Amino acid sequence: MASNPLSASGPYTLGATITYADFVLYQIYHDEREIGGIDLTDAPHLKALVQAMEARPNIKAYMASDRYYT
Repeated sequence: MASNPLSASGPYTLGATITYADFVLYQIYHDEREIGGIDLTDAPHLKALVQAMEARPNIKAYMASDRYYT
């Protein structure tokens, strides 16, 4: 993602516009986090994507609900 000039203009894969690829990347990250974690220290673009996805109102509401498993 760091080499993509579009991702420099926003947290998503193509910049400020969310795409299906962003949901896929987030789902992969989420699954890995659930089984042991991923260190995002050396991945600032991925960290920004994760933060942006988890700040989306519907995702945030779902993760705060009793329907979300942890």
